[in-house]
Amino acid sequence: MIKISQDGTKIKAVHVKVVPENHELYGFAPGDTHFEGVAHGRTINGNVMGHLPIAKWKSLCPRGWAFWSENELALSEDGNTLEGRWKYSEVSDKDCSIIRQRWLTTKYVRSRALASTGPGRLSVMAQGQQLKALQLELILDASGSMWEKVEGRVKANTAKDVVTQIIEKLPEDLQVALRVYGHRIAPGRPGACQDSELVVPFAKIDKRRLIQHIRMIRPLGTTPIAYSLRQVIEDFGGAPGEKMVVLVSDGIEECRGSPSAAVSELMAKGLQVRVNIVGFAIADTASKREMQRVADLSRGRFFDATNAKGLHTAIEEALAVPYDVFDATDTLGGSGLVDQVPIEVPEGTYKIVAHVPGVPIVIEGVSVSRHKSTTVELRKEGDKIVSRVLGP
Repeated sequence: MIKISQDGTKIKAVHVKVVPENHELYGFAPGDTHFEGVAHGRTINGNVMGHLPIAKWKSLCPRGWAFWSENELALSEDGNTLEGRWKYSEVSDKDCSIIRQRWLTTKYVRSRALASTGPGRLSVMAQGQQLKALQLELILDASGSMWEKVEGRVKANTAKDVVTQIIEKLPEDLQVALRVYGHRIAPGRPGACQDSELVVPFAKIDKRRLIQHIRMIRPLGTTPIAYSLRQVIEDFGGAPGEKMVVLVSDGIEECRGSPSAAVSELMAKGLQVRVNIVGFAIADTASKREMQRVADLSRGRFFDATNAKGLHTAIEEALAVPYDVFDATDTLGGSGLVDQVPIEVPEGTYKIVAHVPGVPIVIEGVSVSRHKSTTVELRKEGDKIVSRVLGP
């Protein structure tokens, strides 16, 4: 089941519910982008996300098991059917190259069942002390473009001020690492595309040390995003449990690397990580779309910030604790963030798994009714986190 939304002429479809075989065989999950494109009247031209079976291809072709293909769709006059075609690729299991391509037909039909029952709203909120991600790595852009100005201020200075303010409010028991790229070698010089440094190794948060290093950042070089992401698995040092990467950047990859492939490799190696990307004053749409794709591959999120206020809000949201929603068949039915906007799920009874610090909290038997709101509250009692359900 997919949900299609429209913003002007931009069209985007995301997975709302994924049947077990598509999740287990192909790795699709609710929240993943299914297709996106531009509408011209009743016609949509864009790209659809394809996955090869993960058991074989994720390790065999880590840079190519997930890919975008062209698609063309037309909406029926009654608005109930989308029909068209998408470009199917056959891939070699020797060198992962495309052997041949051909167009296949595709069809989407409006869900009458969903329209008749309507979704309900579900939110997870933290009471008292704010909850943050389990294990966190911050990756900050210090490339030369960060000298550009937004609202009359150098972007690097704005970013450093915002990140410093947020670090000061983080919980004292958080495990954090800090990586910076583009700060030591000028563009075009040897080693510029490997200029990525783990300046604060992964450990219990030391706010003074983190802030000191952030204040010392001086933009200089290029943007090796893919190279930086590939270092993440070593940065966390084999620590168990779910992890989060928050990457703050004002531009896209400049070293011919593939951030999407880098994230796919992390997932293929078994790293439990969500990559959230905060774009700061990114000018072109193509760059934003690529950042969105990178985030989607790890079930992370892309945030588009255009000014200092937006940057602060985006980083706060990027640090929020994620939660997953499972239905009676243990199928993933949705994902959200603690203390953020509610998500919509079909009427039913669910299991909520909140990835709070320590052992994930599991809340069984959470009922959601159509057109009504259900809230799961989390609060700390001593060293434990307890929950209660309000509504519907």
